[in-house]
Amino acid sequence: MKDLQDVVKYVWVMKSNAVTPTAYDLLIPDAYPEIIFVISGAYNKIGIFETSKPLSIRHSCFVGIQSETILACRLDQCYLIGLKLFPWAALRLFGEQLSMATNKNLLIADVNIDWLNQLNQSIHPETNEEEVIQLISNYLKSALDQN
Repeated sequence: MKDLQDVVKYVWVMKSNAVTPTAYDLLIPDAYPEIIFVISGAYNKIGIFETSKPLSIRHSCFVGIQSETILACRLDQCYLIGLKLFPWAALRLFGEQLSMATNKNLLIADVNIDWLNQLNQSIHPETNEEEVIQLISNYLKSALDQN
């Protein structure tokens, strides 16, 4: 993704073979919206000071800028790829939906953005990591050219 280094702050990959819930990961706000592709598995997230039931994330989502620290726990074997975007790029790609996603996870299936829905449907558990990153790169370049 070197050719998208001005758009994408970084890409992260999480693979877990654990079959039982693992310890919580601490996710600290960093001012970068992200797209999280849930290729397989699921995770729970809860605000660090919340006592309510955790939010279970089982599908790919667009996450706006977060202002609170979150605890995330992988529920089972999972394969996730996250794409942290520079805020200007997220605004260009998502428009006003960026503000609607602040402190929220919007399911990609509910976000009315064709290229993102097509990309999400193109990624399958058998797709290897390099292929997924190449798919993401191709779709992002195309989306940026059109916006």
